[in-house]
Amino acid sequence: GDVEMTIEHSRFSDCRSVQHGGTMCVYNGATVSMVASTVQRSSSQGSGGAAAVAGAHATFTSSSFLECSAAQAGGAVWGSEFVQFPSDSLKSTVQVVACEFANNSAVSGAAVALTSSSVGDVHDSSFTGNAASDSGGAMHASIQASVTIETSNFTANAADDSGGAMAVT
Repeated sequence: GDVEMTIEHSRFSDCRSVQHGGTMCVYNGATVSMVASTVQRSSSQGSGGAAAVAGAHATFTSSSFLECSAAQAGGAVWGSEFVQFPSDSLKSTVQVVACEFANNSAVSGAAVALTSSSVGDVHDSSFTGNAASDSGGAMHASIQASVTIETSNFTANAADDSGGAMAVT
């Protein structure tokens, strides 16, 4: 629930998770703000190589996500709802401002994947050299996700199936 965390001027390297969120898993209504930080070579065997945001709120500002990977979706960042039975599901919000995503990989959304009614805002960010083995070389939005992208650059991203820069399904 009402847990808040701020991370500033920090570096995370070579972190990993068997489930979701190689560096951090933010869920069940929690709020995280990461500012001027770097995540490098983090990985998960689930989704969110660097960060998994499930039914929570995350803001990433002036941060870098480099060479992160996920076996499923969101090589760097994955946002999804948090299902609570029998209660209503909690939706996720992910805000990305002035961030760099480079050389990340996943099956879908090699840098960022938003699904299951997640809301994402991406501003003034760069996506370079990210690669998906299926869809969304840089980003993938699916299952009623809502994403706004403004003033961002997508360069040399690739998907083996569809959406070299982004897939919206």
